[in-house]
Amino acid sequence: MKLFLRAFGMYTSLLFSGLAAIGQTPFLNVYGNNYQSAGRMIRSISNGDILVGGFCSTGGNGEADLMAMRLDSTGAVIWNYYYGTAGDEYFAGGDVTPNEELLLMTNSNTYDAVAIVRIDGNGDTLWTKRYSEGPGAQVIGFSIYAT
Repeated sequence: MKLFLRAFGMYTSLLFSGLAAIGQTPFLNVYGNNYQSAGRMIRSISNGDILVGGFCSTGGNGEADLMAMRLDSTGAVIWNYYYGTAGDEYFAGGDVTPNEELLLMTNSNTYDAVAIVRIDGNGDTLWTKRYSEGPGAQVIGFSIYAT
């Protein structure tokens, strides 16, 4: 059984460290692309895999994009995807549902909205819901909890 310790954004990548139970090898890995990345949510799931949510300043969909990553218990990347529009999507919160799907919440400066993206265990988008009070209204999400 691994105990996951920390993730934090560096200028161009994410650094994750894991602490193993007695007799197992810990890991220290760097992830990310050539742009600013930040891991903001880390959750382990029943099989020992690790789900990470955060954002990247340029994920490929526009400006800042949501980022989700699934690692195995040794820290190897299973998948890594970006979610977003042509505008800015900054990570505001995330959680894992009881059936181990990932919920990511974003505050979008571009669209004056909060959006929630639900992602399955393979990284595929199940749905996206956007909440807004209209143009110019400031809507900010702070956290999300799966029940």
